[in-house]
Amino acid sequence: MPIKKFALVAGTDVFGFFIVDDDASNNASGPRLAAGLASNPVVIEVDNLSDVSVGWTFDGTTVKAPV
Repeated sequence: MPIKKFALVAGTDVFGFFIVDDDASNNASGPRLAAGLASNPVVIEVDNLSDVSVGWTFDGTTVKAPV
């Protein structure tokens, strides 16, 4: 069972951890999530956009649906 552990960092402070089972047979979205977390992602709040989904884009200001 491959497990990946990611430290969540703001500035220079580790403020938490995120653990992902990246075995696709146990967690279909696990490999995609682990790869995304390993790529130094930007995290934004999208509470006001309930339909945001995988495949949308972010231009630095706005989250946009695929065209």
